[in-house]
Formats: sequence, structure tokens, C-alpha cells
Amino acid sequence: NGFTEDQTFYGSFLSMILRGLTQFSNTPSSSTYNRSYIQGCRTLRAVKKRLRGGGVNYHVAAELLIAERAAVRQRLAFDDIRGLYDAAIKSARRCGLLHIEALANERAGRVCLRHERPDDLYWATSYLERSRDLYNEWGAQTKVHLMTHQYRTVLSDNILQDGRLSFRSSSGVRGRRRVSQEEVSNRHSILDGKASISYGHLTALSSSSSLFA
Repeated sequence: NGFTEDQTFYGSFLSMILRGLTQFSNTPSSSTYNRSYIQGCRTLRAVKKRLRGGGVNYHVAAELLIAERAAVRQRLAFDDIRGLYDAAIKSARRCGLLHIEALANERAGRVCLRHERPDDLYWATSYLERSRDLYNEWGAQTKVHLMTHQYRTVLSDNILQDGRLSFRSSSGVRGRRRVSQEEVSNRHSILDGKASISYGHLTALSSSSSLFA
């Protein structure tokens, strides 16, 4: 079929993550009887089955989808939901999955943007800055530019140099600052419309698609 065993595995690993993220993203909050939610849970069960069968790195996929499911269900305290994303981020980092770590940070940032507390906007900014830094390190320049535009009200510390973005802020967590009411309201404009997920950015660095456009 033209694919090596590793390529076939990797494509399946990525496709299961993206399929699950799409399904949970298309689920209205707390709508656990929604068709997309049920499909997302089915994908999560399939990921866990692969994990039990010895699938390498499938624990990363499971942790990320568990966080997404918790964000939809809203049965946990928000800090606990954020902790689930942190676990997925750490697992991706330990496995050297730079693009999955970037993706998990972006998903965590988007979830934080949906909440009203000023501290959640602080965390959203931290996650999204980290995500953009990781995509930049991975070489996904199209994604970096798209994120800078899409999240422009919270990602403002960038300088364009020779077609690449360099950032004044570090990849680490910045010191806490006071968040204005205008910034809190701006998060809603960022999240207008449904998030769409494209496979292209995880399979080709030069793809013009975005994971969450």
C-alpha cells in the first residue's frame, strides 16, 4: 500500500486524536446525549483499546481526549479540568511529540477562554503562547501566523523578522498581571464560530490548513 508499518501506525494515531477532538468540539456544553459526544466517547474507547493492546504513545491520545470529554461534561471543577490538560501536555512532552504538545496547549487555552474569571484569561494566554512557541519550534509557520491572527487579542508580543515570528515573551509562564474587562470580553470574539480541525498541519509542515481556524 506504499506505507511502512511506522507510517501506518502514526497516521492512525494522529487520525484518532483529530477525530476525537472534532467530535468533542462539535458537542454543545453539557450535552452528553448529543450524537457528536457519543461518537467522541466511542473514539476514546477505541484509543484505550489500542493502549491496552500495547500501542505506543496512545496514553497521550487518551489523556488529551479525557480532558476534552471533561471540558464538555463540565462535571469537574475547572481547575481539575485544566489539570487533565496539563497531564496530557506533560505526557506529550515526555514522549517528544512536539506537535501534540502544541495542540494540547492550544486546546487548553481555548477552554480557558470560555470562562469568565480573569485568572482563566491569564491561563489562556499562557497556554496559547506556549502552543505558538511550540508550533514555531516545530516549523509550522503557517499555523504560527494563523494563531497570531486568530488569538490577536491575547497574543500581541510578536515581531515579524524575515518571514518568521520571534517572540518577546518566553515559553514559560509569565508573571500574573491585572486583566482588563475589555480583555475578558475580547475572548468571546476569538471563540465565535465552531472550531474546525484539519489533518493537514499534522502531516505536512507546509500545509496551509489550520488545526483550529
